[in-house]
Amino acid sequence: MVNHYSIAAIGFFTATFTIAGEKNSSPVIPVSINSVETHQISENLVRIIQYNMELEPKLDIEMFTAPGMDFKQLQSIQEIDLGKEKINFANSSGTYIEGISVEDTMIHFDIDHYYLEGGSIAISCQIKVAQEIGTPKCVEKE
Repeated sequence: MVNHYSIAAIGFFTATFTIAGEKNSSPVIPVSINSVETHQISENLVRIIQYNMELEPKLDIEMFTAPGMDFKQLQSIQEIDLGKEKINFANSSGTYIEGISVEDTMIHFDIDHYYLEGGSIAISCQIKVAQEIGTPKCVEKE
């Protein structure tokens, strides 16, 4: 006769080994990534990868052909040019990208940048996506 405690013990040890195996595997998405969005812009698929700005201060935009998903281009944004100054995401007390949206062929996002010396600047950016990913066009928000 099978004892109920034996069955429970077998179930417990099986569950324990399964959980322990999952703890040792690597994450599917690195912890440096906050979010990944995919959008269709014209005939291309565009993936927007937003990083945890404290771990890896950048925004990546990848372009793929649709429907084959052949890689076309990567635009890695780690700094922006405001004309009067370049804003380097890593050279700050904090740079935060917010409000990413896609409208027609444009990617829009806002940046809150905190200078090492103190003070901050609010910036609005847009990137045109056509046959290739354009460079960010950014202005200081008033």
